Amino acid sequence: MSPLPTIALRAIAVLVLAAGAPGAPGAAGAQESAPPAVPGPRAAGGRAPQPDAAQLVRGFFDCQSFNCREFDYVRTEIPWVNWMRDRFDSQVHVLVTSVRNGAGGLDFTVAFIGRERWQGQIDTLRATTLPNDADDVVRRKLVQVIRVGLVRYAAQTPLLSRLNVGILGPAMAPPTPKDVRDPWNYWIFTIGGSGSGTLESRQEDEQASGNFSATRVTEAWRLGLGVSTSYNGRAFQLDSTGARRTFINRTYDGSLYAVRALGPRWSAGLLGSVGYSDFLNEDLILRVQPGIEYNVYPWSQVVRRQLSVMYAAGPVHFDYIRPTIFGLLRETRLQHKLIATLAQRQSWGTLTVTVQGQQFLHDPTKYNLSINGFSNFRLGKGLSINLSGSAAQVRDQLYLPAGGLSQEQILTRQQALATDYVVRFNVGLSYTFGSIYNTVVNQRLNALLGFGRGFNQFGGGGGGGGGR
Repeated sequence: MSPLPTIALRAIAVLVLAAGAPGAPGAAGAQESAPPAVPGPRAAGGRAPQPDAAQLVRGFFDCQSFNCREFDYVRTEIPWVNWMRDRFDSQVHVLVTSVRNGAGGLDFTVAFIGRERWQGQIDTLRATTLPNDADDVVRRKLVQVIRVGLVRYAAQTPLLSRLNVGILGPAMAPPTPKDVRDPWNYWIFTIGGSGSGTLESRQEDEQASGNFSATRVTEAWRLGLGVSTSYNGRAFQLDSTGARRTFINRTYDGSLYAVRALGPRWSAGLLGSVGYSDFLNEDLILRVQPGIEYNVYPWSQVVRRQLSVMYAAGPVHFDYIRPTIFGLLRETRLQHKLIATLAQRQSWGTLTVTVQGQQFLHDPTKYNLSINGFSNFRLGKGLSINLSGSAAQVRDQLYLPAGGLSQEQILTRQQALATDYVVRFNVGLSYTFGSIYNTVVNQRLNALLGFGRGFNQFGGGGGGGGGR
């Protein structure tokens, strides 16, 4: 593995083609301080000759970050790379991953994986964003790092004579908690809420939620607390008499945690939580669980790979809204759990698998075993398969109320039902073929054609759920 030159690793580089030096895409905000472009060979009329497309570096942009969906911007700002549709046709595989940093922003890791003439050559660069950075700032930072990483490859093509690299400011290491004075002492606070409603002649539906969190993250500690609540009210007129039935679901949750790094692979922590749930028949649930975790790989490599095992144990106290099927209105039990996580983000795709087992110690038959997984594999040119799903064997529903549920309660999902298992899955297969070149950006009439907004934004979304 050959590292990038030090000047490229520590500088913010400006790469411009001589044909459009000061105003080349990607140089915005840097023209005044950038050194003058080094002129390349001139064709008749004083214009720089356009390079043959076949002489450009063939790159493949592979973003596996939940906050990175801006390929059009990358192609527009770095036009001196021949962007391929498939990684198997590329010479440089640009792999982008990210994790959330302590301030609430993102730490992007960009790996440049050589192929063909650069087989076995891998370089890694990083970009850090702030939690309040605008979308445009985030994508500029990411594109700038990609430019720097592609310097060594472009320098080995006919573009060398038209390449301009300059340092826009003094090189310096990123600040650490010891280097700066922070009036907030590295605490990050978030508060939010939402509400929605639907009104029809025979039914109503209203939802509201709120949340608050405070976190502090350093190299040695992760501290945090959070509070959330949700409300879901539904009213139905089931017949012509005009009578309405109203169903309400509410949840309240609070948690407090502290995690301490014990080295590059070991961690220990303590989690405490309190909650209320109509759906789970829980008027009060209190949980205190200390835990310890080991990662086979150093945590510094978490953006690319992880293989960790965590064990936690502690008491859980329940106060129930209605007596349970065991005839109890309250109980305190010891519970322990073991969780193993495998995550790989490589050039062939992404794989994440989590296996979890938890058990009440007073009765070994009361347990829950589950496996959750997501994968995206590139099987060959243009061929990809996506697999996701989860399966759980459920034997620990201590909270189920006695007496059963009415048909209305079941249909409106007012409370959890007894079950032996839960299975969810999704399978997707895609195959793309045709031209391997993918450098033209044309977003005209996107809204009319059903492709969304006129230009993509950084963003992501998702959902999930779970039970105790």
